[in-house]
Amino acid sequence: MDSRYTAGKLPTNREHEGAIPSIFPDCPKYLTSQRSTREAPEAKRLRLESSALQKALQQSAETFQHEVEEDRIQSLKDLADYVRCNSSAFWHAIEANERLILLHIVDEDAPSIK
Repeated sequence: MDSRYTAGKLPTNREHEGAIPSIFPDCPKYLTSQRSTREAPEAKRLRLESSALQKALQQSAETFQHEVEEDRIQSLKDLADYVRCNSSAFWHAIEANERLILLHIVDEDAPSIK
């Protein structure tokens, strides 16, 4: 042999022990593996936008429910506290004997209670 050449075995493509060939046309479906395909960029963008929109709608609905619960007046005490905190130039509130009286006093000609 010449010293410029080396000889060796070429690699042969063989299936591993226990492997099932899946490139044959009549191979059963349960033996073939589906290749996972990449999601198209436009489809992924639409999916992510839809997901973000659903999340925003959910948060908005929860915030709305929370604010409705916070603003709900469930007793006379809640109403009196609300009137006391939000002073109005139109309404005058009088609290007495577990009652809340809302008055609008007009002083045009003669003072009167309406």
